[in-house]
This record gives sequence, C-alpha cells and structure tokens, in this order.
Amino acid sequence: MQKTGTNDNAPTLRRVRRPKDKEAIILRLTQGTDNVFSTFVDLLCFAACLGYSRDLSVPFENSSEPVPWHIFESSNKDSVVNLIAAVASDDYGIVGVDRFDNKLNVFEQYANGGLQVLAELVEKSPKSPFDIVTDLIQEARKTANESGSPLEQMARDLSW
Repeated sequence: MQKTGTNDNAPTLRRVRRPKDKEAIILRLTQGTDNVFSTFVDLLCFAACLGYSRDLSVPFENSSEPVPWHIFESSNKDSVVNLIAAVASDDYGIVGVDRFDNKLNVFEQYANGGLQVLAELVEKSPKSPFDIVTDLIQEARKTANESGSPLEQMARDLSW
C-alpha cells in the first residue's frame, strides 16, 4: 500500500483506499448523472463524517484505485482525516507521522461505514441522491442545534 522512506521512516507514497465493494456508489455519487460530490476526496470525507456520526466503522480488505494523499493535503481535507482519527481512537498521537497507516485505517473504516449508509439510502429511497445527501445535512444541522455542533462535540472530545 505504501512505500516507506529509508532514512526518515516517513511514508513517501501515501494513498487513501476506497472500498472496492462500494465502487458503484462512489462512481454514482461523483461521476454519474446523480453526482453530488465533485471529487472522491469530498465524498470520502462526507462518508467518514457520516460513518463517525453513526458510530459505524466497517473494516475492508479489497480496495479499488486509492486516492493519493497529496490530494487530501492540497484540498485541506487532511484535517478531516486527522480529526476523525484522533477523536474516534481517543488517541491524539495517531496523527503523528509514525502512525500514518493507523490514522488512515481509522478514517477509511469510517468512510466505508458512511458509504454503506449512503448506498442503502440511495437503493431504498425514491429520492434523488442529491436530496438524500441534503436530508442528511439537514438532519445533522438539526441535531447540532439541539445538542451543539458536531465540531463542538469533537472539540470537547479532544479537550485535554
């Protein structure tokens, strides 16, 4: 999955895996006529947040073409990966360079859980994928208004 540098032990070829069994929903939501997300990165981040909010972390082994890590970094989405990994694992050290694989594993499993939810909703609902995602966002906003924002809750979880 990754190459490791010989001198500094830092990953040099970093990639975020996409679950192969969710490829149909990934392509439908990013490239098909029902595309809701403009990039794989946007979809994976949304799915990971959805998976985290539903406490649904789903391991997987088979991956389709992974997304290069530099795309997460250049779009400033690496912070989403770090936040989910740190809060979900309750281990702030997970964001360190030496634990990169662990951090990605946590994020990938929550993204897989969120993709599972999205796939089920899209399959069962007569609504368009856009309307389903909009409903999920509105549901999250309603919950945030009732109990504080998810970011505020994550920040409380991160408090020392």
